[in-house]
Amino acid sequence: MLVNTTVSHISPLLNYIPRSAWYEATLASDPNLLSYPNVSYHATNSTTSGRASVSFSWYGTGEVFGGYRSFLGPYTVTLDGDTTTYDGYTGGPDQYEYQLYGISDLPVGKHHISIANTGTDPARPVLDLDYLVFEGKTDSTTTVDHTSNQCVWIPHSTGAWVIDDTTSLASGMMGMNFTGTGVAVYGSLDAHSAPFSVSVDGAPSPPLTPNTAMVNPYANASTLLYVKTGLLQGSHEVWVANDPATSGPNATATKLSISSVVVFSDADASTQ
Repeated sequence: MLVNTTVSHISPLLNYIPRSAWYEATLASDPNLLSYPNVSYHATNSTTSGRASVSFSWYGTGEVFGGYRSFLGPYTVTLDGDTTTYDGYTGGPDQYEYQLYGISDLPVGKHHISIANTGTDPARPVLDLDYLVFEGKTDSTTTVDHTSNQCVWIPHSTGAWVIDDTTSLASGMMGMNFTGTGVAVYGSLDAHSAPFSVSVDGAPSPPLTPNTAMVNPYANASTLLYVKTGLLQGSHEVWVANDPATSGPNATATKLSISSVVVFSDADASTQ
């Protein structure tokens, strides 16, 4: 079966370039923010920030959603090296959940997408991003809640991990063994969320930095923190480690929060 996975605009899996050219909408900056399905989005303005882009890598097919509004200027989408230009707003009513890009005939494998704001018209300088959806093939998915005894929390000392399994300890880690072809880790993010790293079968990722500076996001549902697919069907191990030392000047970014883990399984994949 085909399974959709949603990637929020605040997920650390998105790479905003340059990061300083993008901002998170607030009710003060956009009175229509409540019209967006997730009551939040990232945006960039070409008149103040020039050409800015956002990129993401994944396995499967994909769609990108943002706002189709009168200020949406031209943008480009580069998928696996091939670039297509889109006009942006061309008329009609504003739409707050609009498919900026979609493709469904990609071969199975790793893909990379980059979306760039290319507008030069001061009347249409904005590109905003709400979320991405990618689709992958799997036989089944299993959700493991943070309360499951499958999850191992380090350190074990009282108070190291609190309700909803949140820690501010630099030594905080969560690990889990799973059987399948992939794994996705979910948790909540806010301005106090620290960078973290993930290792699967002993192979570590670079630090992943949350893309939010909001103290209390208007819609802070559980967010995709990390995903790894394309593994051989079999036994694997995942560890998520808090890494506040890479937070830079933001001394309050110390928190790691994990709510659940989703395991993908595909019997057609080669076993190990």
